[in-house]
Amino acid sequence: MRSELNKICCRLGCRRVLALAVFLTALPLLAQYDPALQYQNRGNRFEGLRPKPVSGYDVELLSALVDVREPGSAWPPTLRLKFYLPAGDPVFVIVRQPRPKTAYYWLDQVKPPAPWRPGAFNEIDWPTAPVLQKLAGLAPDDLGAVVRLRRPEPSKQETIAPAALYHTRPPATASGYRFTFKTNGAAQVTCRIYRGEKQVYQRPQNREKAGSPFTLIWATRGQPDGEYRLQLSGYFDDNTPIGKEVVFYHRASWK
Repeated sequence: MRSELNKICCRLGCRRVLALAVFLTALPLLAQYDPALQYQNRGNRFEGLRPKPVSGYDVELLSALVDVREPGSAWPPTLRLKFYLPAGDPVFVIVRQPRPKTAYYWLDQVKPPAPWRPGAFNEIDWPTAPVLQKLAGLAPDDLGAVVRLRRPEPSKQETIAPAALYHTRPPATASGYRFTFKTNGAAQVTCRIYRGEKQVYQRPQNREKAGSPFTLIWATRGQPDGEYRLQLSGYFDDNTPIGKEVVFYHRASWK
């Protein structure tokens, strides 16, 4: 058994083995939930509870939201997600818990009521009664979302559309963003945002815990509309370098 475990460690690396152990532990816990709450096809989306995933990524973007949340801890009848799509790229929406414990909420494979519109704001909505209202201990502020463009899966270089998650009134402006990431191992991470070659934001190097989400809050402070690049750099404790780039379009007015 020890030799087999050593082989697995060599193939996956210690960080991934730890994530695999968490995933296997979550499977029997997921079975304790009502089958109606488990992740499944719900017509215009897939939604429900899934086991905590095995992440094969050194750095993963978990959420990219406009830094505005509506007050209230109770679930509204409907949740809405709004984002600006600058071009006619394929769109892949994920709404999730960035900080799950075991089983956690996940929504994806969204079928919009009409084709996504480039050069415009797009919105989707879904009822909270089938799943969210039945999950004890989960509140609206516990959710995050990523709208990936061009490809559905995370990558070292990816393009996203920051989104607003709300229930009644979307924000009038995007005066700031919240980007939530996690690293697969303990790491020293520096974060910067660029418009072209000009740096407009920097968070000094900080030590991040393995698998523990951390959030960058960028106040746009009158930055003009256009394309920006968020870059993460640094290294893990074993000196393996970290490199991650997220390209996004900032649109100040959301009216």
